[in-house]
Amino acid sequence: MRLRSLNMSSAAMLFASTLIVNTGNYLINLLLGRFLGPAAFSEASAIATLVLVMSFIAVGIQLATAKFVAEDSQENNVAKIYSWFSTKTFSVSLKLSFLLIILSPWIKSYLQLDSVVPLQALFIGMPLFFGLAVKRGYYQGLDKMKTLSMTYLSEMGLRLIVTSVLVFAALSILDA
Repeated sequence: MRLRSLNMSSAAMLFASTLIVNTGNYLINLLLGRFLGPAAFSEASAIATLVLVMSFIAVGIQLATAKFVAEDSQENNVAKIYSWFSTKTFSVSLKLSFLLIILSPWIKSYLQLDSVVPLQALFIGMPLFFGLAVKRGYYQGLDKMKTLSMTYLSEMGLRLIVTSVLVFAALSILDA
C-alpha cells in the first residue's frame, strides 16, 4: 500500500469547509431556537438527532469506500469498487428506508412527535444521503479533498436554505 502526501492547500480547504459546516449547523440551531417555540424546537431536535444517527452510518460507509478506493487506485478497479459500493448501499438503504417508513407511526409515538411527515421525509431521503456518503468516500479515497470539501459546503448551504424556508413557511402558516 502506498501512502499519498496530502496537499496542504487541499487540507486547508477541507479544514475551512469543516469549520464553515459546523458554523452552519450552529446557525441552524440558532434559527430554530429563535423562531420555534419550545415544543416545536424539541421536535426539530429529535429529527436532528435522527439525522445525526444517519450521519454516523454515512461516515462508516464513506470510510469503507475511501479505504478500498485508496488501496486499489487503478482506474478500472476504482470504477468497479465505486459501482459495487453504490449498488450495495442503495439496495440496503432502500430496504431500510422502506422498513423505517412502515415503522414511522411507532417511532413518532415513541419520540412523542406531532406528525409522522418529518420522519417519513427523512426516511425517504435516506438512500440519497447514503449514496452521497459513497461519493464522498470515492473522493476521499482518490485524495480529491477540494471536491470532497465542496460536497460538504453544498450540503450545508442546502440544509441552511431548506431549513430557513421551512421555518418561515411554517411561521407564516401559523400566523395566518
